[in-house]
Amino acid sequence: ALATLVAALFFTSRLVLHAGFSEIERQNTIQNAIRASNALLREASSLDSKVHDWSAWDDTYRYVEDRNSTYEKSNFVHDTCSTLYINFMIFIDTTGKIVYARGFDLSSDRDIPVPQSFFDILSRRDKLSLHTDRKSSITGVLTLPEYPIILSSRPILDTSEKKPIKGTLIFARIIDEKEIRTVSDITRLSLDI
Repeated sequence: ALATLVAALFFTSRLVLHAGFSEIERQNTIQNAIRASNALLREASSLDSKVHDWSAWDDTYRYVEDRNSTYEKSNFVHDTCSTLYINFMIFIDTTGKIVYARGFDLSSDRDIPVPQSFFDILSRRDKLSLHTDRKSSITGVLTLPEYPIILSSRPILDTSEKKPIKGTLIFARIIDEKEIRTVSDITRLSLDI
């Protein structure tokens, strides 16, 4: 009887403790995933602020309209992408035509092509590339076949934001090992994609 009682207590306590630890581990994993997600969203919010600065600007508004070389010479210089800490900048007019697209590798400091898969997504003419509201802003993570990216998309407006929308401006950053290390440092988590 004593052996049966001890065995019953052993298995009951083991089940209770195991279930409790499993629940704690599950909650901890969820909290860590939320922390990592929030850190990525903070990075996206920072990117959105940069896009807003460029998209609601009279010079950008005129450029999408007339494709003037003065804007290109003064703004599309070599270190523009590294200063903004972005890999891609894409200007789209209201008809869906790509006015300007640039890819840049931040680690090697050289131009790279914008992935065709990104252009394919933009050609769908959905809310990512076609804004109909002046206050519209799309920010988040998009998984391309090549790699995931953090992006922000906003309508191109004049500085006063009163004239009609002239197109869309998109900035994006590749979520690579450096970006993961940055998020890991912020969250103090060991992360991997």
